Amino acid sequence: ALVLPFVLIADIARWNGGVKLVPGADSSLMAVGVAGLVPEAANKLVDVMVPFYTMTVVAMIAATYLQEKQEKESPPLAVDYSGGGSDGGDGSGSGGVAKVVAPPLTEPKSKLSMPGTLHITLPSGEACELRSLGLGLRVKKVGPITAKVYALGVYVGTAAQTQLEQFKGKASAGAQEMFAAMLTGPDAPDVFFPRILQFVYARSVTQKQVVDAQEEALKGKVGDDVLGEMCAAICKGMGPKTAIGDTLSLVWIEPDLLRVYCSKVGTPGPGQAHGDIRDAKLVALLFKGFLGMEPRIDELKANMAAGLERLWIGGPHTSGDEEKAE
Repeated sequence: ALVLPFVLIADIARWNGGVKLVPGADSSLMAVGVAGLVPEAANKLVDVMVPFYTMTVVAMIAATYLQEKQEKESPPLAVDYSGGGSDGGDGSGSGGVAKVVAPPLTEPKSKLSMPGTLHITLPSGEACELRSLGLGLRVKKVGPITAKVYALGVYVGTAAQTQLEQFKGKASAGAQEMFAAMLTGPDAPDVFFPRILQFVYARSVTQKQVVDAQEEALKGKVGDDVLGEMCAAICKGMGPKTAIGDTLSLVWIEPDLLRVYCSKVGTPGPGQAHGDIRDAKLVALLFKGFLGMEPRIDELKANMAAGLERLWIGGPHTSGDEEKAE
């Protein structure tokens, strides 16, 4: 940004047939003058633009310092994960207090916390328990500033123990074969298990920003009607914009069905369900974006591999673990 006015002047000069150097207002600065233009005009332009751009850079550096200072001094967001409520509270669907057997996880850079266990109600009416295997942080570069966007946790149903047993306690836990097993859907309905992408926002974002991000990732890969249905459900749940700590949960709840949950900061669990979108390609692409060969968050898969054994906290899953929700 600092060199932009000089580049513009140089381009004009070349268009006019040549350039010459003229002393600037500051003896330590040389400004680019334009042949055929009044040197004083070039000097005035430099005198105006250099302080403006310098102040902009200083302000950006100060903002980055204050943000990092605030993050270091702020405690992690406190959320009560002990249970309470029905499907709109902890997502258990049972109307009682959900027993949490896996401890919560905290993403270290953003200090955002997520429960170690989530409970949802399946379309069949069964209660389903899911465990978080690990977290990652999505960041975005804005000029010289790296902005934290959201922390992401990946949850899998305890029924996944059967499919993932072969990777337990082995170095191969981080291999793509393990993540390929987490991407099975309509192609293997007999071994399907529910899974969740839970986004906890590290900054306030608007509906448009969320919708634009989804369209950038999925436009042309799924039908416009399907994409529009998903974005409408997200907008309905999140409101005009998010606050730090608000949660969006995208639940692969059946082989070809996505369910959208949203909750506000301080509310445990996935929150309220705001829409079902039945499209096998949509759910597969959403999860492939984070668990495929080119994940959007580099450290997420390594953290999941390291946390795989969390799936067995509380003992092995049996078919009697999930009962009909009242």
